[in-house]
Amino acid sequence: MFGGALTLDSCKPRKKIQNNHQEADAVADFEAYFIDAVTHFNTTNYAMALKLFNKCVSLNPNEAAPYYYISRIKFEEKSPFEEGLQFAMKAYNLAPNNKVYAQWYASKLKLSGNVEAAVKVLESCLQSNPKDEQIVNDLDNLYAKLGDTGKRIQLWSNLIQSKGFSLKYAVRLIELYKAKNDFASAHLVYEQIQKAAPNKYQYWVEDGNLYLSENKLNQAFEKYEQALKLNPNNWEINRKLFDRYYKLNDSANALKYLRQGMNDPMTSFENKALLISEIKSKSNSDSSMKPYLMVIGEALKNIYTNSADAFKTSGFCFEYLGDYKTALNCYSSAVQIQPTFIAYDGLIRTSEKLFGPKAALSYVDSALEYYPNSPELYITGAEIALRANNFKKALEYAENGQSFTTLSDLKSQLVALQMKALIGLGQPDKALKLGEESLTIIGEQPVLLECIGDVFSLLNKKNEALNYWKKALEKGGNSSILQKKISEGTVNK
Repeated sequence: MFGGALTLDSCKPRKKIQNNHQEADAVADFEAYFIDAVTHFNTTNYAMALKLFNKCVSLNPNEAAPYYYISRIKFEEKSPFEEGLQFAMKAYNLAPNNKVYAQWYASKLKLSGNVEAAVKVLESCLQSNPKDEQIVNDLDNLYAKLGDTGKRIQLWSNLIQSKGFSLKYAVRLIELYKAKNDFASAHLVYEQIQKAAPNKYQYWVEDGNLYLSENKLNQAFEKYEQALKLNPNNWEINRKLFDRYYKLNDSANALKYLRQGMNDPMTSFENKALLISEIKSKSNSDSSMKPYLMVIGEALKNIYTNSADAFKTSGFCFEYLGDYKTALNCYSSAVQIQPTFIAYDGLIRTSEKLFGPKAALSYVDSALEYYPNSPELYITGAEIALRANNFKKALEYAENGQSFTTLSDLKSQLVALQMKALIGLGQPDKALKLGEESLTIIGEQPVLLECIGDVFSLLNKKNEALNYWKKALEKGGNSSILQKKISEGTVNK
């Protein structure tokens, strides 16, 4: 507040000028005591500061500043609340246009629960300081406490008139109009923002979102289209437009907006995952989803080059589309980034489709290095080895896999695969013995019953084969396959 270096010794009053300058002496003494008092206040030496501020009051009882500081000291020292409040009131009454004193007094009135009195203090001060944002903020909080949204709106509108248009103030007004469900006024403010800051696309989006919440679709999508002119790949906007045109069965536009949105590098794969998952799910029963999966697959592999999840999803897309070479590359990239079970599963599957079962076995072995305790992986390996006529390898997978499961369904699958490997090795009797022994341990699992029936059929024991196939059918085995075996009386080739 005042210039010059201050020391602790400065708390002593300066030597007075002689009596012919008494008024000047009083002013000089007041300033000297006040400077010293503020110095002690700032160093939290409140006892000395209070003495000096009281001296200031005795010298000039009509100066507001000492009362303000005394009030602050009272509150700092936890004096009775009313004491601090009285000094705050005194400072305000002496200088009602001083925003510091008004805000201090109002804050204490609010603390005492007298919100309406606090409002009157700040409203009065605002008349003298119409451009002061802090007073407006304080009043806004008080009006909010009173639940008076109308006054809050007027408050910010007046500030805009006083200081000129401000994006910050306009956004505040929009929030208040929305709270009052005055959407028409909110749209008008959005239009002001769009004129003042035409390149800030997010406000076009917000305006569109508001129209959308009102179910005014044409207006909403007009705003979204405008936003896309500024940021063509924005995921949020393109997602909304995709949804709209997909529901209208306009696949051309739906694909356009999906492609633009998927190519938004600023939005993470995780934020796009929900829509991708929905499209993948629909593709299980709807082949018309193929073009959408093509768009997704291309975007994911090109944009998220460090994401294993993105490559896995891209691999699925291309595998679904029959582009096994690209799918294989995507699954391979996923494995290199993070060798997950799902990525390996896709890699094994597509490599077999491309190069046959023999080539896929090397990927099975590689996967088992990471997941040596996975019975499902041993089942996959045994099935592929059987298709490759590598019965020795199939037997190895089936036997080893049984060590890692106690679940009867998985155990029975592995035993059945072991039996098939033994059959392939020319040991049907050994396979039959294994199957019958396993029944007493695992129980009558349909896959095991069916496999035993297959062995009896290969041994030309048709009645026994039929009995086991029928039991397998009763236990919930594959109906179409078992019924065909029963009707033909032989193992399907």
